[in-house]
Amino acid sequence: MHIYHIELFTPFLKSIDPIIRTGQKFHYVAYGRIRSITPEPPFLTLYLVFAVPWLLSYFLTQPGKLFRNCFLLLSILVLVYFSGSRSGLVIISLQVILFFALQVKRRITGRKFKKAIYLSPFILAALAIMLYVSSDKIIERIKSISVSEDSNLQESSISRWSTQEAALEIALDNPVFGVGFGQQGFYFPAYYSIWSYNNSYEIRNWANTNLPIWPPGFSMFTRLAAETGFFTAFFFFAINLLLALKLFLIRKRFKAQSFVLTILATISLITIVGYIFVYLQWDSFRLTGYWLALSLSIILIKNERSS
Repeated sequence: MHIYHIELFTPFLKSIDPIIRTGQKFHYVAYGRIRSITPEPPFLTLYLVFAVPWLLSYFLTQPGKLFRNCFLLLSILVLVYFSGSRSGLVIISLQVILFFALQVKRRITGRKFKKAIYLSPFILAALAIMLYVSSDKIIERIKSISVSEDSNLQESSISRWSTQEAALEIALDNPVFGVGFGQQGFYFPAYYSIWSYNNSYEIRNWANTNLPIWPPGFSMFTRLAAETGFFTAFFFFAINLLLALKLFLIRKRFKAQSFVLTILATISLITIVGYIFVYLQWDSFRLTGYWLALSLSIILIKNERSS
């Protein structure tokens, strides 16, 4: 409502904003993008990638509350959409699809099917209203996922993709050991392409060594390739992919042993898959959700081996 300039809840938002943020200005919605309690809208997505699998688990632990579960899921999807995070919209949608794909083989009773039929008109109506009200924004969001040198709408995408391209160029020049962990930012100015320099003010700022700005890397995989070599980047990707495959296998084995362990394995699997995609456009290990999911995954694997 606040995004569409309906000020009904603005006083409430202004009253709680100083409690959760230290800034002097009211920026609950920054540049038309919801960021909730996080410093920036993309950070909200990083949290939701960890939180959504736990929310989805309600469909398994409390199947009788289908209306509530669908409402919560729809609320999260609406929140992600209005956060303006393109990658977040894709990643969380993939997590939701993966969760329901894993449940395809589960037996659907007639009662549950009837509930789904009863709820579907309300869900479709809510989606239709959102599409009607936000049709222009949706078209703009779809266009912004691709990158184009001619479009001003794509400047952030140009910055992101050209930075990853520069990191790969650094890696090609230093394929074995890289340039040293944490050092790629010093090399970026010499590797930014001319077209990105001409089409992105962010690239021009990051390439200006006189400004106290540290260039972001935008991808953990390209960062590791540039700083520690291709082998380390491949190892990091492979170990996460193998972990996801292992969780998929032990989830199937847990089905005959424990309902709780099956759910935890499902949550861990969806979370790890989500963070694999997150690391395609995030260049830091400082993701609490990832380490929590990794710890839970290790515990589940040890439990499976000991049983």
